[in-house]
Amino acid sequence: MRRREDSLLGATWSLLRTPIPPERQGAFAFGWLILVLFAVQAMTGILLSLYYEAAPATAAASVRLIMRDVDSGWLVRGIHHWNSNLIVALCLMQLFRTLVTGSYRGRGAISWYIGWMLLVLTFVEAFSGELLIWDGEAYANVTHAIEAVDGLPLVGPMIGGILRGGTEVTGYTLSRIHTTHVLLVPWAGIVLVVVHLWLFGRRRLARSGR
Repeated sequence: MRRREDSLLGATWSLLRTPIPPERQGAFAFGWLILVLFAVQAMTGILLSLYYEAAPATAAASVRLIMRDVDSGWLVRGIHHWNSNLIVALCLMQLFRTLVTGSYRGRGAISWYIGWMLLVLTFVEAFSGELLIWDGEAYANVTHAIEAVDGLPLVGPMIGGILRGGTEVTGYTLSRIHTTHVLLVPWAGIVLVVVHLWLFGRRRLARSGR
């Protein structure tokens, strides 16, 4: 019969209840800080979604509404914006720390690759969020970004067409950016974080000899 610790819940429970060695507490605190900031990002994003309208004619106006007329809307959007930048910086620092300490070797190799995937998702999330205002600058950035994707060999034109939702940048493009920002990337990130925690819990169980 499979041991309870081999399951996702078992590994996670072991991770939470196993004492952290003093020399590793700084690294653990760093990782948990990133998770807390992601939670703040999710909560502020939910609040912003109550007023944001993902349509070309109203997107920019809805952002102005949040900033000027909604109580504390400017504060929530400011937290969401700067928190996004902080998460990107902390993820880069975490990967650099992992590289310097060499903890990406051996059993940590899979977590290393998961960390890179999470970093890419973080960049996509931050970039797509900046595009949702759908003003002149955002439209130009979307156009340039998709043109760069079109230039990729083999799959570039296909991916570019999917992102645009046609041959031109239109409201369908904005809808797909919005879906990517609020659904696809967050859920992909949640799955990767859960897998990362499970693998980390398994490694700690292996080191403790359980």
